[in-house]
Amino acid sequence: MPLVLMNRKEDFVDDDLAKRLAEELTLIVSLALDVPEEEDGRLVPGDIVVWVDSSSGLDVNVKPLEIIIWASDFPARKATLDSRRKEIIEAVKRLIPSTVTGFVQVFLQPISFGEF
Repeated sequence: MPLVLMNRKEDFVDDDLAKRLAEELTLIVSLALDVPEEEDGRLVPGDIVVWVDSSSGLDVNVKPLEIIIWASDFPARKATLDSRRKEIIEAVKRLIPSTVTGFVQVFLQPISFGEF
């Protein structure tokens, strides 16, 4: 289950835009990081957890919008990671004003997930 942390500067990304982005990121990330050839690599929007945070005066060198994603490391995902990240960036850019800058960073790593 991928985890997305979306950090924003509130004067660039207000609550309405942040909520819409968080909801859209579930679809964007599930499509971009889906690995159909791996049973555990299949993703649907309900698999994506999005945490929204806001920058404070204590933060240093932050962008108006930062999207950091942690996901399981599958060989097929790793082999095409840059194109998958670019797909996420392009989808996000279609949803935000052109004045908002930021980044997407994807971390792939071994992950163990279990629900209770």
